[in-house]
Amino acid sequence: MYGFKMVIIAHDFPYPPNNGGRVDMWTRIKALHSRGVKIFLITWLDREPSQQEYQEIGKYVERIIVYRRCHNIANIILSKYPSYIVDRRISGLDMENLKSELLLFSPQVLLLDGIAGSICALEIMNLFSEKIIFVYRSHNVEYLYAKALYMSEKNLAYKAVRYINIDRVKKIEKFIRNQSHIIFEISQDDYERLDMPNNVFLQNPIIDDKFTESKSYEFDILFIGGLCWPNNIYGLKWFVINCIPYLEKEYKIVFAGSNPSKEFIKFCETYKIEVLPNPKDIKEVLSKGKVLINPIFHGSGVNIKILEMLSTGKSIVSTNKGVRGISKDILSFIKYTDNAEQFSGYIEEALKKPVYDLLQVQKFRKIYSSDNIDNMLEMISLYARDEKE
Repeated sequence: MYGFKMVIIAHDFPYPPNNGGRVDMWTRIKALHSRGVKIFLITWLDREPSQQEYQEIGKYVERIIVYRRCHNIANIILSKYPSYIVDRRISGLDMENLKSELLLFSPQVLLLDGIAGSICALEIMNLFSEKIIFVYRSHNVEYLYAKALYMSEKNLAYKAVRYINIDRVKKIEKFIRNQSHIIFEISQDDYERLDMPNNVFLQNPIIDDKFTESKSYEFDILFIGGLCWPNNIYGLKWFVINCIPYLEKEYKIVFAGSNPSKEFIKFCETYKIEVLPNPKDIKEVLSKGKVLINPIFHGSGVNIKILEMLSTGKSIVSTNKGVRGISKDILSFIKYTDNAEQFSGYIEEALKKPVYDLLQVQKFRKIYSSDNIDNMLEMISLYARDEKE
């Protein structure tokens, strides 16, 4: 058990865990709590959380403060920071009140969970000076992810903002990494890609077991992931336009995920694809799919959604980019290709013989269980001891 007092800056309200970023943050919060860490959570949501949402998070944190993002186009254009960092700036009386509460909480560790809360993290670092251990947990190599979002964005206005973001992201990411006492990367690929100093470690995502040995299916082909992200939309449209014509017959195809646009829903209707917006229970949706797909061509880090797919023991077909960052010990359980005809062929093979692979689940549990939080806490403990000596 670890007795740390930890401030966590989470870029999104982590409950319900209905998208990849939320899953990653939520399972980490629960794992830290289970090891005796006392958590002060700072996060953002563009509405007031429900009482039930507050109660659920309250089971695992000592204190939570939720802010609204500030969508001010002038600030975004004029600032030196990326748009999604600027709109999470806390200022004025809100920051003074936050500082007062943090001084009373007296934390030993500050965990910046994803780069979007950087301005808040730097304010807290200045408040506590050298009396706090600053830990950064990456969600991606951010400037590469910013490039990927720019490349896959079709809306011209959004594309312009994403272009402006690229250089800004690179600068703040470099600065945050230089300021951090300890850095944890989300995947082995990211860990190996960069020329890292000796304060950088791997902390795999923690994925709750979603294995369900169901013998009945409602969907033949299922994708589950954020339906508002341009990289996901790009890949799904590629699948619809390029892969479906190679399928042997008409199948029940479902795309499930958060915040799909009316335009995307209409696109799917044209091809007789069902869209399930904002599913509350990802495990339940995954249990209904026979074959799971991940047609992604842009991104960095690791896809949380494909880890959730792996946890089911089901057949998975992905593009090459979709399997980025996955441990080589479990990669063999996924069929992956960027060739549309072969992608469809893998789906056909899996549909004819759907599986529940127990070995896949067992290996998955070993790599992505809550036990990997112990490495993070041990590294923090070692750093704290070294600083005292």
